[in-house]
Amino acid sequence: MTLNALAVRGTADQMALAEWMFNALDKAAPQPNQHTTSAEYLVPEGPGNRSPVVVILYLAHADTPQSLQEFVNLIRATGDFARAFPNNALKAVTVRGTADQMALARWLFDGLDQPAQSPSTQEFRVAGSSNDVARVFYLNHTAAPQGMQEFTAPIRTTANMQRVFPYLPPKALAIRGTPDQLALAARLIQEQDQ
Repeated sequence: MTLNALAVRGTADQMALAEWMFNALDKAAPQPNQHTTSAEYLVPEGPGNRSPVVVILYLAHADTPQSLQEFVNLIRATGDFARAFPNNALKAVTVRGTADQMALARWLFDGLDQPAQSPSTQEFRVAGSSNDVARVFYLNHTAAPQGMQEFTAPIRTTANMQRVFPYLPPKALAIRGTPDQLALAARLIQEQDQ
């Protein structure tokens, strides 16, 4: 008989979070291909706890491990998440961050986990910053991974933006920067997406 077990050691607060995550992840996904999230888990306040919120995002349209990993990379970089981890079997991403980071993660999740070409996402003003905006651009004429990378590099270089990440399933680019950087990125995308 094979025993599937996990040994965990930590403080009482860490153990409570581990138990919550174990219970949330040790089950089938809510329903196949359903776009949903878990309830939020609020980590008790304490010294050094700058990331008090944990949520599990269940993606409906990340059909391969590669697309799930692309989503994780995009969330980590665009939202400055130190903790975002995929679960391929459940098509889920567990993220831990501040309430402001979680608002951006949910906005990206709702905008990007859609059938291809659902260009309804608007700009998102990042809380805590007077001049920081996130936006998703949907491409009309590029679907291959190499083509998406060809869009990304010139935007990063020309607009001096580090937070430019492709997400292949909906043929989208998630970008975060100042309004001027986003305006330049929009112009570059319009010129290239022919």
